[in-house]
Amino acid sequence: MPPPPPLPPWRAPLAAAIAACTGPLPWVGALATVTPAGTPAVRSINVRGWPEPSTYTFISDVRSAKAAELAATAATELCLHFPDTREQYRLSGEAVVLGPAPPGETEEEVDRAGGAPAGDDCSRLTGARLEAWRGLGAGAREWFFWGPPGAPLGIDRPSEDAAREGMAADSPPDAFVVVEVQVVRAERLQLGITPFVRTVYEAGRGEDGGWSMMEVNP
Repeated sequence: MPPPPPLPPWRAPLAAAIAACTGPLPWVGALATVTPAGTPAVRSINVRGWPEPSTYTFISDVRSAKAAELAATAATELCLHFPDTREQYRLSGEAVVLGPAPPGETEEEVDRAGGAPAGDDCSRLTGARLEAWRGLGAGAREWFFWGPPGAPLGIDRPSEDAAREGMAADSPPDAFVVVEVQVVRAERLQLGITPFVRTVYEAGRGEDGGWSMMEVNP
């Protein structure tokens, strides 16, 4: 088995900032997307994991504007702020929205087969989607049975019995998606130092095609 790929140089200081965080929800950050009109949109997301050294994931509702915007324009940026260490991280990358199993297949069938067919970006990580759903508590699962995000209150909301059944199911509803973002550029801004220190990391621009690292004016 080949050794795992090395961590990008910005992951160690990011982990240290997380470890030093004394407040709740250190992995909550502001995610920027582009609307169909070309205007910016931003909302908070909770980073759920790192399946690859430079790839993070979060969950979303496929009916939300966020998921639609990322499906149309993959470019996105996440900003994480840590008051304890007075640092800010900006992670720019390309997003893939991972949806339900292909028509005619159940989530369990795809999971047993080791994932959806290669090349199908919408569902190729169905196993990861199942794992994310199974790791959620009842409160988080309930979000996906409130009706379409942004719709008038009560529109298309399932009955209480249907919602309870869906929340208890081992497989996620079709509305549940995992978003995978591959980071291609990272910035670390250290505000506890005078003058401030701003470091830029870029994938594929370093030695042997790895990550480059350069300090720039803050």
